[in-house]
Amino acid sequence: MANVSKFPTSATSKSGTGVVQWSNVNNITADDGSAASITLGSSEQSAILVAGNFNFGISPLATIDGLVISMERYASLSNTIEDKQVLLTAYNGSFIISPDKSASAYWSTTNGVVTFGSPSDLWGRIGISAEIINNLELYFTCYNLSYSSATGYIDYVKATVYYSIDGVKFSSSSLADIRDGSTQIQKIYHGSNQVFPDDEPNSISWSNVSSSTSPVTSSTQTFTGLNTSIPIQLARAAGGGTTSYILNGGSPVAFPFNSPASISISNNDTLSFSYANTKASSATIYVYHENKLNGTNNYQLLDQLTLQKT
Repeated sequence: MANVSKFPTSATSKSGTGVVQWSNVNNITADDGSAASITLGSSEQSAILVAGNFNFGISPLATIDGLVISMERYASLSNTIEDKQVLLTAYNGSFIISPDKSASAYWSTTNGVVTFGSPSDLWGRIGISAEIINNLELYFTCYNLSYSSATGYIDYVKATVYYSIDGVKFSSSSLADIRDGSTQIQKIYHGSNQVFPDDEPNSISWSNVSSSTSPVTSSTQTFTGLNTSIPIQLARAAGGGTTSYILNGGSPVAFPFNSPASISISNNDTLSFSYANTKASSATIYVYHENKLNGTNNYQLLDQLTLQKT
């Protein structure tokens, strides 16, 4: 199951009769210690605080699995302020998504996060479309039924949407698998060429090295984020000297500029390079991930580095 968390990018205090307006409402759009506030006397109710424009950008193909609203808040005085209404709406309040989710408890005087909903909670509906979620708004009100005046503070509001896409489910590590019903599809081929899975490794970056010693040796990088082994091609710019790669701490394997080396990399494999100077002072090495798409080789440059003999 994938999820996306967003703060609202707009906030308003709706006008109304017999209600108290919120102050500094735009402060709920970020977790920055600055709060929207409202001071309520005995039996007073707040205006509707509207949080909208979350900009989730969820695919219309997605199935919404659940929604969580988080709110960091506190009250200046205990046993005073309570939630009155927590509603999800869409399209400027014209579409009511949920029944009231307000909590029947006083606000704490200690700043903390209160949540409404869960990753599997559709807020009283059988299903919610991605289109509705992408137009989501939160309508929130509170009131004070005590005999004392108190001030309520809200630092931020955040919405987290949990979703999946038909046929594609996401694990806790956010890696996708493809399923036919409950059966996971292990491989997809185009003709005789396997096109799934064909992962991209997490960021790989070697530093350029200048050294007076020979051979000049690069740092060692570890490939992570791979579900399967991937083909890697190693090439170097034209020039003299001997470039070699060292895979998983093994013996150096030389590859000249006119004969790229093709190797297979699995998760947690390590790779480094060395350069022994004979005719040129430096060598530039290119590391490519070789993808096969529609039967055609495609090369994605992962990194390049220069080893220089000083």
